[in-house]
Amino acid sequence: MQHIAFDTSLLLWGWLASHARGALGPAALWQLCLLPVLFGVGAFAALPDASARRSRDYIFLCLALLAILLAVLPSLSKDFLNVDEASFVADARKLAFDPVFYRSVDAGTSGPLNIYVLTVPAWFGAPITYVSARLTGAVLIFGLLVCLYTCCAAFLGKRSARLAILPLLGVIVLSTHYDFVHYSSERLSVFLIGLSLVLLSRQYLGSDRHLNLRMFALGVTTAGMCFSKIQSAPIALTLAVAALLHAGVTRHRRLPVTACLVFGAAAVPVAFCAFFLSYGVFDEFWQSYIARSLTYTERTGASLPMKILATVRMFLTQGEFRWYHVGLVLCGLVILLERQRRWRGAPSDLACPGGTASVPRRWPRHEILGKGSVPLVFVVALLAASVYAAAKPGNPYEHYLQLLMAPWTLCLAIGISWARKIGVAAASKRVFVLLAFALPTVLRIATEEPGSYEYYPRYEPTSLPLVELAKHFASEREFLVVWGWRPELYVQTNMLPGTRFADSFLLLEPSPEVAFFRMQCLRDFVAADPPLFFDAVGPGSFKYEDRIRAGHETFPELARIIQSKYSLVADVESVRVYVRNDRWKCCPRL
Repeated sequence: MQHIAFDTSLLLWGWLASHARGALGPAALWQLCLLPVLFGVGAFAALPDASARRSRDYIFLCLALLAILLAVLPSLSKDFLNVDEASFVADARKLAFDPVFYRSVDAGTSGPLNIYVLTVPAWFGAPITYVSARLTGAVLIFGLLVCLYTCCAAFLGKRSARLAILPLLGVIVLSTHYDFVHYSSERLSVFLIGLSLVLLSRQYLGSDRHLNLRMFALGVTTAGMCFSKIQSAPIALTLAVAALLHAGVTRHRRLPVTACLVFGAAAVPVAFCAFFLSYGVFDEFWQSYIARSLTYTERTGASLPMKILATVRMFLTQGEFRWYHVGLVLCGLVILLERQRRWRGAPSDLACPGGTASVPRRWPRHEILGKGSVPLVFVVALLAASVYAAAKPGNPYEHYLQLLMAPWTLCLAIGISWARKIGVAAASKRVFVLLAFALPTVLRIATEEPGSYEYYPRYEPTSLPLVELAKHFASEREFLVVWGWRPELYVQTNMLPGTRFADSFLLLEPSPEVAFFRMQCLRDFVAADPPLFFDAVGPGSFKYEDRIRAGHETFPELARIIQSKYSLVADVESVRVYVRNDRWKCCPRL
């Protein structure tokens, strides 16, 4: 199946490249081809609700899934779009071979669940590739969309819920920036955020059906977010605290509900800690994931307000979101102007004391915060927690903005809810589809994205000299150790990482834990006894180019092993290729 997807992507990209003209590049041409699908989804979303017809829900969601899969199709034939993506694929392949995290792999600030989910194809005998990773990411982001639709439908009705998720669907489908196309470390977390919102919305609306089980599941999903990406912990905490506060305020089965939530939240860390303790890797888990993640957030040295300001600026100006922000502002202004016009034209009710206008000039508090509305305070708190989570590391990585997708959509739902209360619901729906979806979609296609995946090369590892060298001296699925930050070499050679580190970031960057990580690396290296060792530090390499400052010689214990047991046979593409002496002697010379 993956071969079919790859070949289809290759054929499609060839057709797009041959028909692209001038400023209309292949990615923009494909966006134009997707316009009928997107506008069809938008038109279907604006249709009135049909009572007792769930088929309309399924058709709408199936159209959304089709649009997402078509959007990701051209990228399936591309090489790695981000070094993290290459690391995750290499780690997932190693996990399929040895499923004990922190003994088999160490993904740094990416949690275990984020890598385990990529091993699902291996359960069915399928290979783990960039194709499977990107399709997994597309399915998870579609899962977020379904969860947000379900959550909004509980408060607003199905028609308004379909409208609320339209801008997010436009962002997802039209994204060409590599940070929004590759499988990033946020994909599983944002899906779990959506799932938690569905469970929390049922509690907020007072549903007693399977209440205890639902709260236990909410605890599991919020805790699972922390073991997917610890950066999402503030969001998980906000969701859990909101559930506890609501249970305390309503006083409805407060103690059982609280106990189920706490037990669910405790089940995940207890299970993981017991798993790590049983395999003797708890110290590795603590040092690499917990301690290292905490120190990682202080790496930039910038103050928290400056980090938050930079994140908000990035979210407002990022190319995939920018035009949808503009469209939403225009839509809001039109609705407010319509409201002002109705206020001015409304007759006064002289029978009322003081001549109060018959059209209310403000919304009663219970209408804004009541169960018929999206809870404003919670959405504001969730948005603040999401901005904090995206800003805390202080890095300008645009894939962090995926953590803002859920609260952004809920803010839109609040806007739709309020627009409905001022009596312009019928007009606002048409205005919303036009200004908040159709117009930004056209403007986004007309805007070039500098970070588009179209500028990345096709994935064809068999033509690379390094791959030919690796195949000459070793076999696929044997161990390889790469020093530096070139995890794509594991994927291209189809060899397994010989240590738990797919890159040398933790081994080269100064930190209190560097001696601990180097000891682990040395122990793994000796145990694996890899036939090949690549020193990928050199000109043009990612992050580490200076061999004097970052070459494997800066790790004396490892350098002694390389010098005594390995022979330098080539220096290709800034990669020094070392072959274990017994392989070098028995293999014919190239």
